[in-house]
Amino acid sequence: MVINEAIRFLKSKKTLFFQEEEEILSLNLRREDSHDLLDLEEVHQVLEQMPKGYRTVFNLFAIEGYSHREIAEMLQINENTSKSQLSKARNYMIQKLKKKNSHALS
Repeated sequence: MVINEAIRFLKSKKTLFFQEEEEILSLNLRREDSHDLLDLEEVHQVLEQMPKGYRTVFNLFAIEGYSHREIAEMLQINENTSKSQLSKARNYMIQKLKKKNSHALS
């Protein structure tokens, strides 16, 4: 119910910006030190800073478990747009976390 209300709210704002791309980038996240765990607070901060379109699709897919088809129907976007937004969200998160970790190590 909360998710549906949030989606209705976001749709009413009409400020979400989705970019369509033909090619979806694959993601391979490797940690150099397997014992080096991500700080949950850092991940949460990056998620909060993420553009709304990226964050919305990321939350629906990765956290809520919706398929790209379901997300596309809910947000009234193309299924490939959902895939693209997820890919961009992942890349955004990786870049921001790498940057935070490199500053922490300096």
